[in-house]
Amino acid sequence: NRVRDKRSGFVLITMGFTIIALIAALGIAIDVGRMFIAKNETQAYCDSAALAAALALDGTTSGIINAKAAVGNSTNAWNFSNTAINNSAVTFATSINGPWDSNPSPAAGYAFARVSATVPMQLYFIPVLVAQTVANVASMATAAQVALTSVPRGLAPYTAVSTNNTPPDFGLVVGSSYDIHWPQ
Repeated sequence: NRVRDKRSGFVLITMGFTIIALIAALGIAIDVGRMFIAKNETQAYCDSAALAAALALDGTTSGIINAKAAVGNSTNAWNFSNTAINNSAVTFATSINGPWDSNPSPAAGYAFARVSATVPMQLYFIPVLVAQTVANVASMATAAQVALTSVPRGLAPYTAVSTNNTPPDFGLVVGSSYDIHWPQ
């Protein structure tokens, strides 16, 4: 005569809840992972667009127009490089601290460009837990043209040495051969 154990089926119920929890965690990890990828892709877009915009700035109104066009012509995309970024914004400033203006007039002195972009990413697994079906992923980058007032060590590791310090040729003659020295 066997007495039936009251605990029979406990492992089956426990494994059922465990599998549901693991699948939920895996789904959330997939959505969060996709958010990190979208952030990386939009940041790459903003970085390259800000650099292109800063390079186009020349202190004129046409430089501002060219900078905006450079941002608009960026070919970087998001969603695994399948979707273009259409809602970016570009602003300009005379210093890194701003103020930032989308249409500076006059354009003289504007050397900083800031590009921001936001993309709506569809969520698949997180909506099971909360009522949010779209996550807005935002990125921003700033670039500028800053004049070098001196050549830092390592930027030009080799240089021709002349004892004449008068411009424009500094004592160097076109067509002559010179020794290259490591800077002191």
